[in-house]
Amino acid sequence: MAAEASSHFEAILEALEANDEDSLQQHADTLIADFASTDYALLARLALARSGAEKGEFEQAEAALQAVVGSAGDSPLSYIARTRLAAVQIQLGRYDQALATLATEFPNAFLASAEGLRGDALSLQGRVVEARDAYIKAQLAEPGPANAGFLKQKLDDLGAPG
Repeated sequence: MAAEASSHFEAILEALEANDEDSLQQHADTLIADFASTDYALLARLALARSGAEKGEFEQAEAALQAVVGSAGDSPLSYIARTRLAAVQIQLGRYDQALATLATEFPNAFLASAEGLRGDALSLQGRVVEARDAYIKAQLAEPGPANAGFLKQKLDDLGAPG
């Protein structure tokens, strides 16, 4: 059973690489239907979300990510999905929803990303002081942000020292 699920997930990765939407959807549907209780089903939804976002179909990506958040508990996949969901919600202009998505306690491994996104949503709402605080939390997080230079630019753009 695990070997079959793994095979479908391997096919999903190949489909993503080849931009083969039909194959991606077929294998994702199989994993979601036949292996719903496994992480492979969650990974299939993350793949569908990635594909949707890359095509600019942010509502499709949002739905797939919400499904992961709703069923992943407090696994690392849940936190990955939450940060990606918040990014999609920001892209859609749903800043309050993004802030609600981020309104959870993130493990240290995800804190810089979550705070950076929180800063983005707040900044886009014109809440400069709160955005600055979120960006600084992202800078101070351990491990640090993957995009420290870009984060500093965002702080500079707010007129805040960073």
